[in-house]
Amino acid sequence: MPVELLKPEPLQVTNNIGVIVSSTTDEVMVFCPTCKTLETLYLSNGQLTPTRKFIQNDGHIYHDCGSIQPCQLYCLY
Repeated sequence: MPVELLKPEPLQVTNNIGVIVSSTTDEVMVFCPTCKTLETLYLSNGQLTPTRKFIQNDGHIYHDCGSIQPCQLYCLY
């Protein structure tokens, strides 16, 4: 199955009072170049949703294996 670098897709979301709010939610594949971990993570408006194994710092996502290299993000199309 082919993968491509992350390209966020805007979604139309209606809040609880009926107003349409534009937001971006993405399900991405994350690959750690150091330990070769491959996992699925979720981003909301470009921010990593809370997880125990990954952190976001300076716009990059890092795995907790001790890697100093940022993970690579991919989106399935």
